[in-house]
Amino acid sequence: MKFSPTKIINLIVVIIVLFLNYSCSKDSDLLADYVVDENAGTPGNIVNLENGTIITYEDKMVAINILKDIQSGVIRQGTVLKKVTPPKNGTTEIKTDSTIVYTPNKDFTGKDDVVYTVEETSPDNTTVEKENTVTVAVNPTLETKNDQAQTTADKNLVIPVLNNDTYSDKNTATVTQTTAPAKGTIVINNDNTLTYTPNADASGSDTFTYTAKVENTEKTASTEAEGTVIVDIAKNQNKGDITMGELLAFPGAVGHGRFTSGGRGGSVYEVTNLNDSGPGSFRDAVSKGNRTVVFKVGGIIRIKSRLYFGGDNITVAGQTAPGEGIAIYGSMTDTNQHENIIVRYVNFLVGDNGVKGDDDAFRVRKTTPGTASNFIFDHCGFFWGKDEVFSCEASSDESSSIKNVTIQRSIIGESFYSKGMILWRQNYNISVIANLFSNNGQRNIRASTRHSTFEMINNVIFGYDWATNPSYNNEFDVVGNVYQSSSTNNIVNLEPISVANSPQGSITLTKAYISDNTLNGGKGSISSKLTPYLQGSRQVSSGYTPISSSLVKKDVLNDVGANINGNNKLAQSQINDVYNNSMSLIKSESESVGISLSGGKAYPDSDKDGIDDEWETANGLNPKNISDGKELANNGNGYTNLEVFLHYLTIN
Repeated sequence: MKFSPTKIINLIVVIIVLFLNYSCSKDSDLLADYVVDENAGTPGNIVNLENGTIITYEDKMVAINILKDIQSGVIRQGTVLKKVTPPKNGTTEIKTDSTIVYTPNKDFTGKDDVVYTVEETSPDNTTVEKENTVTVAVNPTLETKNDQAQTTADKNLVIPVLNNDTYSDKNTATVTQTTAPAKGTIVINNDNTLTYTPNADASGSDTFTYTAKVENTEKTASTEAEGTVIVDIAKNQNKGDITMGELLAFPGAVGHGRFTSGGRGGSVYEVTNLNDSGPGSFRDAVSKGNRTVVFKVGGIIRIKSRLYFGGDNITVAGQTAPGEGIAIYGSMTDTNQHENIIVRYVNFLVGDNGVKGDDDAFRVRKTTPGTASNFIFDHCGFFWGKDEVFSCEASSDESSSIKNVTIQRSIIGESFYSKGMILWRQNYNISVIANLFSNNGQRNIRASTRHSTFEMINNVIFGYDWATNPSYNNEFDVVGNVYQSSSTNNIVNLEPISVANSPQGSITLTKAYISDNTLNGGKGSISSKLTPYLQGSRQVSSGYTPISSSLVKKDVLNDVGANINGNNKLAQSQINDVYNNSMSLIKSESESVGISLSGGKAYPDSDKDGIDDEWETANGLNPKNISDGKELANNGNGYTNLEVFLHYLTIN
């Protein structure tokens, strides 16, 4: 075969073209790490280069996207990143998607330049190299945290708002401005603290914000951030401004148990841990009488066995617990034959591990001969009982009785076996006033067997199948209660007489006064069995004046349960159920929202008399004298200084 020169030349050209094509393909592969098809997998915040300046923060990397068009979002085709010149105050790394990751040197703040070179190919396949510069502004780090402080209406408060904010020590932090609080005034001090002055007679919560600025030493970079301050304003701590009134268990005590004196004038026991037993435990605290129990801890005390009171004359002051308060959980709490007991602002729960059919959350018990008198339970929560949630139990042989009991402003709810509260056997002068009964199928309340007397006034009863059930041989008042249920039309149903509940076989003591009760907004009916025994006036009145049933729902739900520091989530769920008309009868903790209580910081008490040192100083007492707590207050009408302080906690 012969080859002409022309053919030979053409063949050589083809070979050269193929070689160049292969060579370019290999070069393209070599540059593939720097060509981007889509922007994915880059660290940090990807910043497009419209203005040539990007922002990051001290010790924080930033990813610089050099290929994505900021306006269209389209990746620029035909652009290849060739090189990056090392910056003066940081390092760079080229990622596989052609972003440049810039990391400032440790603690550097200010401006740094990143210089990079790209090669751009035009549609006619001509190429040109361009050098670009992007300025990275490295600002100081600043993280503000919210502040919470407390004061009284007569005291200025200095708040060091920057103390809990996070920024580098080598930078300078200042407070530049604040918003105006609603209940006071703010001054920014030279040391960047804030002085808050409450308005005269201010109380409650006040909120405002501040703006903090952090600047580097060279004043070439700065950062601003906003923080929030919440101030809780208590009323004046001077006990001269506190009206104690008649000597009762405490101001505001009502019902037949209102004269209970509890641990008045006795010793003070500090609960210092959440242990089941041992020194500083709640079990140890109530093991002896003649004392007031205060709490230096908040949270849940988990008990593994029944907890018994071990003496008479005890006050349990749950309002002293810090944080979200205190709860006794795991088994029943039992007064165990003792009397003259005040319990305030405590939650009691049995739960899944309790003894079925025997464990109430709380039981007042007198089963030995004689009478146990004077009990008052105020602002408590009773939940998750495995029989009733709350009960008063006397003996079956009629040798014992319980007398003068008040349960007020408390929640009796979420019984695991659908039973709320029972008066069992001989119970006299029992007052059930301004409580919430929630999600108990029955016994709201039940007074059964033997002769009992009670008043049930201004309660909210929600989510039940059986409402209030007295028995023959009971004397009772049911006045101004709000019943809310879809299961029944009867609000009061009389249990029939039997040998078990009335062994003497007489019904002549049955007397009932029933007035101003509502069911689902209308008038509820009562059992026809009651008709012969209805009276025209109160039968068991303690002197408490009922409010109209039209006001009861709001009044009770606004102030019920162990709410000294707000409602815990379990208590709030019961209140919400009433508002949402959402009945739920449960049998285990897994069906409940549960309960959790945060701890907190207890008030200082140097002499361990139960009183806050600051309050003692403000009221002329000696914070280093343990005896002045049990002394009678000058204007206390028989209350001790400790009782005045405990009342002060509940009104502030």
